[in-house]
Amino acid sequence: MYTEVSKNFVTKLFNTLEVVEVGDKHSPYVLVEDNDEFRAICRGLRIGSSDIVNVTDGEMVDLLALGAITYGIGTYEDEKGFVVE
Repeated sequence: MYTEVSKNFVTKLFNTLEVVEVGDKHSPYVLVEDNDEFRAICRGLRIGSSDIVNVTDGEMVDLLALGAITYGIGTYEDEKGFVVE
């Protein structure tokens, strides 16, 4: 689903969301709330519900997985947030 949006722009938007929980290297994930702010960012990035449904339980979203499947962004660092490799 790659679009003309730069990965740097996507990571900046992802990093505005409050992270609720982060997994470890054996089970990597980055959970954020599935709320209006999250959905507005997704709409702006043209990330559709069909992508989100695969990485949400209805309350939380695995933003690491969503970033990987939509924009190829799969790196999150505790101190920096999402980063472009």
